[in-house]
Amino acid sequence: LALPAKMAAEGIDELFEVKTAFHIGNYQKCIKEAQALSASRADLAVEKDVYMYRAYLAQKKYGVILDEVSANSPSELQAIRILADYLQNRAKR
Repeated sequence: LALPAKMAAEGIDELFEVKTAFHIGNYQKCIKEAQALSASRADLAVEKDVYMYRAYLAQKKYGVILDEVSANSPSELQAIRILADYLQNRAKR
């Protein structure tokens, strides 16, 4: 088995480092870990991106989200983009 497939077969959480960093508030490490990780499945890639963009939200880096999340992105990321747009533009509040 390839390493990611073996990890999944053994029940190892590929996103453990990303999730842990996010939940303890180490947002920069969360972003770094997410950028370095190559998820083995598409659903894990989306979940990884959700944590990464939520970390950007926590750092108030709304522009990064607005630049990187497009209309073609998954709906989970669209929700984060809408929130970033709302938080960045006081007139929309």
